[in-house]
Amino acid sequence: NTGNVSWFKYEPIKWQILEESTQNGKKYATLVCNIAIDSQEYYRTTSSRTINGKTVYANNYAESNIRKWLNDNFYNTAFNSLQKELIQTIEVDNSARSTNPDNNATEWNSGKNSYACANTYDKVWLLSEQEVTRASYGFSTSTSGAVGNARIKMSSDYAKAQGCYKETSTDYKGACWWWLRSPYCSIDYYVKRVDDGGYTYLDSFVNNTFGGVLPALKIAL
Repeated sequence: NTGNVSWFKYEPIKWQILEESTQNGKKYATLVCNIAIDSQEYYRTTSSRTINGKTVYANNYAESNIRKWLNDNFYNTAFNSLQKELIQTIEVDNSARSTNPDNNATEWNSGKNSYACANTYDKVWLLSEQEVTRASYGFSTSTSGAVGNARIKMSSDYAKAQGCYKETSTDYKGACWWWLRSPYCSIDYYVKRVDDGGYTYLDSFVNNTFGGVLPALKIAL
């Protein structure tokens, strides 16, 4: 609101461990923030554009505003130099497979997604439809939600002030909806999201500013 000034207490970000792994004798952990820490648009407009002679749709994750925000604004604000040394750059899977549930590669549009983009190399990313239905990550394999679903997330006071959606019903009171990186399979300006009730088969306009952001990253232990 114009003319209002808000003050926030800065606290350490709390992370949920999704997976621990060992590569070449070194141990790593993949993490996701346990609450939505901000509210951001996925991309600023629903219109497509041309980059290097190719049409890029609004739900292209590689060219999205939210990817740039995660790996620039967020990364450089949230972490000091010592913490940055632990954060790994990984190849993020943006294939059509990643836009379908982990236990069903063909659930949406027979597994086809013409809006899936090339893989990206990032330090921070959003989770995909496949990852939020992965049992090994502690999530339900069903795309439906229910009370107690691990995908149901709250948001920070700062995120709420930024416009993050907050559910007011009794069952999911206080829960938000949050962005996935996965594009919707049949409309070029829709992106998948996790609803306040833990559902993953819903979507939203890319320029919706109500969506919560849950950064994910991989660190060396």
